[in-house]
Amino acid sequence: MRFFRTVIAAAFIAAVPVAQAEMLEVIGTVYPIQEPDLMEAMQNRMAKMQESGEMDKLRKEYQEKMKGLVNEPPVAKQLSRTNEPRTFYYDPTLIVPYNVLDHKGDVLVPAGTRLNPLDTVSLNGALVFFNSADEQQMNYVRQYIKGAKQGSRLILVAGRTFDTMKALDHRVFFDQGAALIKKFGIEQVPAIVVQDGRRLRIDEVVPE
Repeated sequence: MRFFRTVIAAAFIAAVPVAQAEMLEVIGTVYPIQEPDLMEAMQNRMAKMQESGEMDKLRKEYQEKMKGLVNEPPVAKQLSRTNEPRTFYYDPTLIVPYNVLDHKGDVLVPAGTRLNPLDTVSLNGALVFFNSADEQQMNYVRQYIKGAKQGSRLILVAGRTFDTMKALDHRVFFDQGAALIKKFGIEQVPAIVVQDGRRLRIDEVVPE
């Protein structure tokens, strides 16, 4: 008897929420959830920008910004003009840290081998590092390339690339991120890098 009373009580309790739900379902109007289509919204926005001329304005601003960055890249390391001349050397020798294997697993180059790129590749001409924003350095480079052998490469550490090429009538590179001056240990410019046997000789010269 107690079992049946428990079943009846449980059935009654379970029926109450159903009855309440049936009473509440008629209150208010239910609308389906609607979200705007993201791609459609973007396309509409771009169409309005195109019609108003805003798109062309943004495009021109971006092009000018990129042109400015290419012409005058950010300077990663500030170098002073050479006051005290200095000559030092850079040894490009590399030590292989691990065995270099071929496709069969045989050792081609054992770990610890010393390799010098200058044994197989020569540096033709000089590397000339300078700041073209300094007119004294520009005058020095003008005189240098007049008497230098063919193959000299002009490398900016600061200045405007396109303007410098036009002024010198010579191809100019930019030391992006100061990668080369950090590798060679250059602290003053102008600096001239030339091959000296199995080393590179670096001369930081006073621009007279």
